[in-house]
Amino acid sequence: MLIVSLNGLRRGERSLAPVGGGVKVTNAGKRQLIKLFGANSFEKGNDLRFRLPAGQLDELSDWLEATKELETNAARREFYDEVVDERHLLTRRLAQSARFTHRELREGWMNLWSYPGGRLELTRSYGFEQIYDVWLPNEARQKLVQAAQQPNPLVEFVSEKEIRSGRSHRHKSNISPWTKLLLPER
Repeated sequence: MLIVSLNGLRRGERSLAPVGGGVKVTNAGKRQLIKLFGANSFEKGNDLRFRLPAGQLDELSDWLEATKELETNAARREFYDEVVDERHLLTRRLAQSARFTHRELREGWMNLWSYPGGRLELTRSYGFEQIYDVWLPNEARQKLVQAAQQPNPLVEFVSEKEIRSGRSHRHKSNISPWTKLLLPER
């Protein structure tokens, strides 16, 4: 299940991504990342997105694997934000019955289009994705399937083949490159 990017819709694009977003970081956490790794250019807000000096990526990766300093309810918070509050795909009651099981941390390089300063630019980015399995009761799953069958839905169910191709068949939506991190490694 992938959701339609609301930011993409505002730009007139239909693109899909997994439920999720940046892990939240406190000001103290930012100071620790600056001290330990020389992190800089943090994005506005408190999502954990920043630039890193060359040579620090392996150390950051090791730290992320070992640390207990990260937000622990990110999966549930993002699920509520995106599926309940922003897209109204499920009621809060149905979403509260979701069960989240951490599967693994995935990471990798991606070429991404971004909009720094309002202009389109291709950038090479490295991302870390915490992957969770989510269990939903039948009623919630049925509501999501019904939502996906509507014209211009805010949720789509796609195949591995569609994810690898970067495009959904039914609505011809672009699929975020980060989505490939969900797939089994070949």
